[in-house]
Amino acid sequence: MWTALHGFAALALVMVTSARFVRRRMRYESWHLLHLYAYAGIALAVPHELWLGSDFGGRAAKAFWWPMYAAAALSTVVFRLGLPVWRTLRHRLTVDRVVEEAPELVSVYLRGRRLDRLPARAGQYFVWRFLDGHGALHGKPFSLSGPPSRNRLRITVKVIGAGTLRIAALRPGTRVLIEGPYGRMTKDTYSGGPVTMFACGVGVTPLLALLWDLPYGQGKATLVYRTRHPHDVAFLPELEWLARDRGVRLVPLVGPRASAGSWLPVGYGDYDDLAALRSLAPDLADHDVYVCGPDPWTDAVLRAARRVGVPGPRLHRERFAW
Repeated sequence: MWTALHGFAALALVMVTSARFVRRRMRYESWHLLHLYAYAGIALAVPHELWLGSDFGGRAAKAFWWPMYAAAALSTVVFRLGLPVWRTLRHRLTVDRVVEEAPELVSVYLRGRRLDRLPARAGQYFVWRFLDGHGALHGKPFSLSGPPSRNRLRITVKVIGAGTLRIAALRPGTRVLIEGPYGRMTKDTYSGGPVTMFACGVGVTPLLALLWDLPYGQGKATLVYRTRHPHDVAFLPELEWLARDRGVRLVPLVGPRASAGSWLPVGYGDYDDLAALRSLAPDLADHDVYVCGPDPWTDAVLRAARRVGVPGPRLHRERFAW
């Protein structure tokens, strides 16, 4: 009885902290730690269910459900614990250097072994744990901000709290635990032809990686890059190279937000969201559209894109929310 009660309490805690209005008031590290109580809840509830539950009283039911639960437990151990540990030991990632890209935006360059065998792709993210002392086992999800190479990876982080301040102060040689990769916004989503990307702030990171990786034709890609201030524009040398050598059209949108519900900055008062999209790309309905940024801004871009006729399969977004 007590195992069932404690299991129920653990699962109820996970359910309550999964509600959006609760998550918004919590740090990611706290939410993630509480979320792990789901494993404790299941571990306590399942034996009670199997030993005392009336649904599993027969031999046939036990013969079926015991192996099923065992397989689920084994899969959890292998893929949530064993695989990350194996990849960490195999690739031996360490911090190479930390570079400031823009105010409150830093890139962490990582060095490792045989990274060409790590199944990471541009547009994906990992959960990273930097072994630098206190709080080292608190995982943080960050996207790759460049295409993976044989021995290097790069992530870019917006410095907004204690956890990211730690990352900005990492020293070369710090060892790294990895979990992943995760995410489906890779070049497998690309259907060919022209591409238009919409990035806001740190949302440029996975899109920059995709700009390097997607096989679009010369002059067939556009990056609309939204920032509040001109000095917030990051990766300018790389963007200039992509513009010069691959013909990427760069459209900077700089300034405070025009109004709630719009993705345009102040100074574009002659345009509404729909007219702005049609001006940027009159044939946008034939493009693959990639969007990454704060949720309200991203939702405004996607609404406008749907209204100009971009079909659902060609709309791709990455959420930084959890």
